[in-house]
This record gives sequence, structure tokens and C-alpha cells, in this order.
Amino acid sequence: MTDRQFRRGILLIAAAALVGRIVLTLVAAKPIGGDPAYFTAQGRLIAHGHWFVDPYYLKALHVYDPSAAHPPLFSLFFAGVSRIGFESATSYRVAAACLGGVAVGVIGYAGRRVAGARAGIVAGLIAAIYPYLWSTDLLVLSETLVALVAAVVLIAAYRYVARPSVVAAALVGVAVAAAALTRAESVLLFPLLALPLAWRGGGTDRAKRLVVVTVATVIPLLPWVVFNVVRFDHTEFLSTGAGGALADSSCDVVFYGPRIGWWENRCIPDEPGDESSRDRALRTLAFDYWRNHEHQLPLVMAARVGRVWEVFRPVQTAQFDWLEGRGKASGMSGLLVYLATVPLAVAGAFVLRARGRPLLPFLAVVVTVGLTAVVFYGGVRFRAPADVALIVLAAAAIDATVTAASTHNIGSADARKRGLP
Repeated sequence: MTDRQFRRGILLIAAAALVGRIVLTLVAAKPIGGDPAYFTAQGRLIAHGHWFVDPYYLKALHVYDPSAAHPPLFSLFFAGVSRIGFESATSYRVAAACLGGVAVGVIGYAGRRVAGARAGIVAGLIAAIYPYLWSTDLLVLSETLVALVAAVVLIAAYRYVARPSVVAAALVGVAVAAAALTRAESVLLFPLLALPLAWRGGGTDRAKRLVVVTVATVIPLLPWVVFNVVRFDHTEFLSTGAGGALADSSCDVVFYGPRIGWWENRCIPDEPGDESSRDRALRTLAFDYWRNHEHQLPLVMAARVGRVWEVFRPVQTAQFDWLEGRGKASGMSGLLVYLATVPLAVAGAFVLRARGRPLLPFLAVVVTVGLTAVVFYGGVRFRAPADVALIVLAAAAIDATVTAASTHNIGSADARKRGLP
């Protein structure tokens, strides 16, 4: 497959995915609420000059309260949509669907970078129909952007693997920074991926690559971090959302019984003060609960990891997930497709290993997702970067199978021509 054929193929796949997502969001999407309402409303406020305030407080109390409940990139995306004149809920849903279509194309390019052009086409096809991706796009969740950025991280990482250099290290750093500005826990990719990659390859410029990847990660983060440090009562860096996520997963209903490893919004008490004060109070509350129930904590953490990888009570986890808005049909189909993708991804890891391709980028993503689940809860949403990794690995396995079958057929035909058995 030539580069031109690949570009045409992946463009058609991404276009079809985009159109399909737009049709679905116009036909079947639900009203925007919860986190999606936060992102879209905050984006609209940014477009009108109110930078990163809490849209819920503004609506309820008419107070412009500073907010960093989530990192900025997804809100900035909707600020751009609002800025060009599209501010309706339908416009935001269509914009998210378009972003999902772009993510499909980028995942295809990640597949090509990792395992070749045909694997890239297969990765694009899987991403186009993968239920956990398109249902996320319909919900207007930030995981749409998370998936796109995760694919960019893989592209940058394997570009560096192919040719280690200062420039390639800088691109890895920028990609990791973009991931952290989309989901705060993705900052773990810096120690788990960026630094180890920069160390690889030896050479006299190893120290320079380490410095460059560090600077390239830190500089894009600095404006957001400084902005947060100066505007809250207490020091905050990437997000003020950790306290709430810890508190709603640290109470009896999700530490014991059938909901173990999940979360419950009713666990969060009302706390006074600005977001940083509430974040600090809720973190203290959660850690106090951990200390008082430390005998149960290992079991809870194991349940969280089991849920995020859907090996512990997978049907129940899917039910919890669709009750959050995904819907029963997309939730169950997502579970089935995920379970079918995992063994292919494992085979793909062996294929890449046999070809001498390092698995560090995939392992870093998997470990990041696992650590996030251990600390917070086992939500399928947290797995979005790993879903991209699984899709690319599965594509590598399918590509290797097709290659082996083609080689076998060619060899058999050649043998018949020679009169061999």
C-alpha cells in the first residue's frame, strides 16, 4: 500500500466515521448534562471573556467563581466552537462528533506509525465502529479528546523510537503535555514514558534529549499551572477535581457490598470555600476514610482495577456505565467488542515484540490507567487512552495474520508451479 493509498483510505474511513457520528448525535443523543454541560458552558463563557469560571455556580448563584475542576483543553475546544458563532446544544454535539471523526483518522495514523500502512487502515476501521469511542462522542465527554491525544502520544513515541533525536524528544514532551491538559492523571506519562524514551537510544546527546523532553513537557503546562496557583486560596496545579473524585469513591456504599470499586455522588458532602478549599477538604475526608478502613482498602483497589479492565463484574460495570448516559445497547456492545479486542491486542503485543518494536508506549498507557483506577474508581471512562492502545495492537495482530496468510498462499502457488507437494 502506497502512502497515497493509505491517505485516501484513512480519509474515507474518518469521513464515514464523522458522518455516522453526526447522524447518531442528531437522531439519538440525549440532552447535555453533567460533565459535558460543564465543558460546553465553560467554553461559552470563555468565548465571552470569562476565563475558566464555574458555570454551575454562575447559573445558581450568579457568582463568577474560578474553576479548574477539569484541565482546560476540552473547554477551550468548545470556546472555539462558540467563538465562531455556534452556541446551541446541537452545535456542541455536532462539534464533538466531528472531533470523534478526526480521532478515528489520527488513530489510523498511529496504527501506521506502529505497524505499517495496512495496520493503520485496520486501526481506523476498528476505531470507527468501536462502541466505547462513538458512544463517548455522543455524550460530549472529554474522552473524545483524550482518545485523539492518546493517538498523538503513540505517534510521537514511535516516531522517536524510529529515529531518536532532540526534535523527536521535544514532540514527545509536547504530546504528553497535551494529554495532561486534557486529563490531569495523564501527567503520569512524563515519568512513565517521556523520560524513559528520552533515555533510550544512547548517543552523546542523551542528556540533551532528557532536558529537551522535560522542557517540552513543562512549558505548555506552565500557563495553566501559574494561572491556577495565583487565583485560588490554596495551591492547585492541573485540576481541583481530585478531592471530589476521591470523596465520591470513599464511603461505605462503594467500599463494601455489590458496588465495591465504583463511585457514589451522594458520598460528597457540601464544603465551604472556593474550589481549592473544597478540594483540600474532600481529599482530607477521603484519606481519613481510607485510614479508618485500611483493612478493606486492598480489596477495594483490586476491585477498581478489575472494573476498569472489565474482569471484575463486567456486566454490572457496563450497567453502571450506561446508567451514566451511554445507554444499554451501546454499553453492552461496547463490553462485547472490548472483550473481543483484548485477545487480539495481546497477540499484537507479541507481534510487535517479535519484530523488535518496544512496547513501552503501550505499557505506559496501561499503567497510567491502572494507577488512576487504583486511586479513584474503576470507571470505563478512565480507560479511553488504553482503548486506543488496544485498537492499535489489535490492528497489528490482524495485519500480521493477513501477511502470514498471503505469504503462505504465495508460497503454495509457487510450490505448485514447481511441481512440489
